[in-house]
Amino acid sequence: MQFLNILFSLITFIAVLAFFVGLIKPSVFKIKGKPLNRKTAALYTWGIAFVASLLTSMTMSDQQKAEEKARQVQYVANKNAEEQVEKVPQVVKSEESESFQSEEPKRDPISCMRSAGINQNSPNDTVSVEQLAQVDKCLGLGN
Repeated sequence: MQFLNILFSLITFIAVLAFFVGLIKPSVFKIKGKPLNRKTAALYTWGIAFVASLLTSMTMSDQQKAEEKARQVQYVANKNAEEQVEKVPQVVKSEESESFQSEEPKRDPISCMRSAGINQNSPNDTVSVEQLAQVDKCLGLGN
């Protein structure tokens, strides 16, 4: 059974490679002396790959299936643990930002630009350092 499993896996791999060859130059494949077009070459190669992968899974022993299932469960458990670790700092940050936002209301950047004398409709307008400092102070970014 191990030999058949390896053989069908190899056939699947070759069929996938043949798919890419068929996309690039489909005239390599001929049936009854006629070259195939890209569509039929893709159908044949993916059909062969699909059947060979089914045969690969059918020829796996029960021990191999159990090992594969254990690997999948371990992978999912590791993936879930990584997601939970990534989510924890985000929750803490959002709670901090909510408390920060409740203390100070958000200011509108456009109104801050207007109060500093900057015309937002003319992007090529020259802006001084003092005007930028006023906008930063209005937004609460400056010290």
